Amino acid sequence: MNKIILNFIFILVNISLYAQELSIKISPNPAQVGENILLQYTINEKATNFIAPEINDLVIISGPNASSQSSYSFVNGKTQSSITTTYSFYLKAYNKGSFKIPPAYASVNGKKIKSKIATIEVNSSQTKSKKSDKISNKKNKNLFIDIELSKKKIILGEPVSVEFKLYNRLNGLSNLIAKSLPKFNGFWIEEIPSDNQRKIEEINNKVYEVYTIAKYTLIPQKSGDLIIDPMEIICQYFFDQKIVKSLPKEITVTNPENMPKNYSGLVGKMKIESEISNDTVKANEAVNYSITITGTGNIALLTWDDILTLFPKDFEVIKSKIDDNKIFKGGMERSVKKLDYVLIPKFKGKYNIPSSSIIVYNSQKKSYSTYKSSEETLIVIEGDNSYETESRNYEKEINYISEKTKLKKPIKFSIEKLSFSDEINRLKYFDKLHILSINIFYILTILPIFIFLIIKIYIYFNRKIFDSKNKKMQKIAQKRLKNAKKCMKKKDFSGFFEEVEKSLWNYFGFKFKVESSNLSKESIYKYFSINNLSDEIQNRFIDLLNECEYARFSSINNENMKMEEILDKAKKIIMEVEKSLK
Repeated sequence: MNKIILNFIFILVNISLYAQELSIKISPNPAQVGENILLQYTINEKATNFIAPEINDLVIISGPNASSQSSYSFVNGKTQSSITTTYSFYLKAYNKGSFKIPPAYASVNGKKIKSKIATIEVNSSQTKSKKSDKISNKKNKNLFIDIELSKKKIILGEPVSVEFKLYNRLNGLSNLIAKSLPKFNGFWIEEIPSDNQRKIEEINNKVYEVYTIAKYTLIPQKSGDLIIDPMEIICQYFFDQKIVKSLPKEITVTNPENMPKNYSGLVGKMKIESEISNDTVKANEAVNYSITITGTGNIALLTWDDILTLFPKDFEVIKSKIDDNKIFKGGMERSVKKLDYVLIPKFKGKYNIPSSSIIVYNSQKKSYSTYKSSEETLIVIEGDNSYETESRNYEKEINYISEKTKLKKPIKFSIEKLSFSDEINRLKYFDKLHILSINIFYILTILPIFIFLIIKIYIYFNRKIFDSKNKKMQKIAQKRLKNAKKCMKKKDFSGFFEEVEKSLWNYFGFKFKVESSNLSKESIYKYFSINNLSDEIQNRFIDLLNECEYARFSSINNENMKMEEILDKAKKIIMEVEKSLK
């Protein structure tokens, strides 16, 4: 019996081994003449000794490119791991037809496995690809930068994605250095981190290395034909370097038609929700009321003014904070923005907080939609020391005095009825002088003490204000550089310098009320000079921006030390600007 079981297990193991094969994925299939075709062989094991199939009727652009991916999981106290091996080819067909790909082979755990026969269908090309048109305009250069836009015609306030891509056919590319970055005049800008990984593209029968060197989300702040300025990059090779510059690109921005009266400029797809932290509260005690906006579009620019909310008149309303830590790709992906209020009701009663609303323009449907949150109900009970209680007690006291208390008529004195001699009048005069002299004595004695105390109090509070200002300046610097600290902890060198640079620009724009479309190094000189900031602070601020700008594209040996140094410089320059403006 045991022998039968062992034989059965042996048969199952052999079946499982022979059942393993290289799975095939072809994309696209069917393809068109001249189109790139991705052919992939995959197995969920560690594979070696890959033998590629003979591909005769298709052009191999690249491959085989081997890659492996590992994953680990922790289940019921045990660690489980898996590995996937993939071999990729980039192919191209110049003739239509049905093309068979013979099996491919690989070794797994000492056993040889193979794939099935694959078939690729290729149809005649109907239209030229956009990339072919684009590259033909470049006169088939070996090195150039192209700008890719998600849309060329947009509505005012509608986000657009911009990618700067470097196309290279020269051997030995080792480093990229930014010589000049584009100015996005008329746009709000959000830089999106790019992986900078090399990709292969075949265009017009030529194979290019493609690098995404910069990505941005732009939101137009004015209508008209807006220009995206060129980017200039230094490409370093083993024994040479070349400078390459993109061409300017134009985006047409139009105003949405038939704008409603209360429309504030929101564009995209959004919804609004409201929430109150407590449905019962005492008078003169605070309750939190929050509004959450979810969706895509120019949600990054949404402010208090974009939300239509009518609070009860007996409420003190404080705009607390805006949480925009969940804005992704400048609003191009689903994002969340939260606005918090503090409400302080003054009197007891049952209050209805009407729904908050936003008006959003949908550029695809070319229509406006009003979205509303739910209504909230707040019950306010009488507080222990509420204003209402004190007010009512005060009224009772007044009524009691006016109704219950009978005041006697005032006694009238007549000098004519009093008979005093001249001597008595003289004594009374000297008594008054004596009292006056005593009062003057006390005043002259107490006044210096009083003045001394006032000076002491003034010095004490002046120190407190100075300490408070210093703490406030430190908080401003820390708040502006919060994201940079996160990158520093993650040892994200490139992301750190992006965040520091962005923090400095955001701080400058916020502090001097400069629109994002007008942010430039010239505007720094202008506004620093208007506010009488020294040339030294101006130069240090701009030098730090330049240092961040170039650090992302250069190699630095001690990255951790450099990040600490830059972070310290950024804190100090923000605090010095704050101090100089006081």
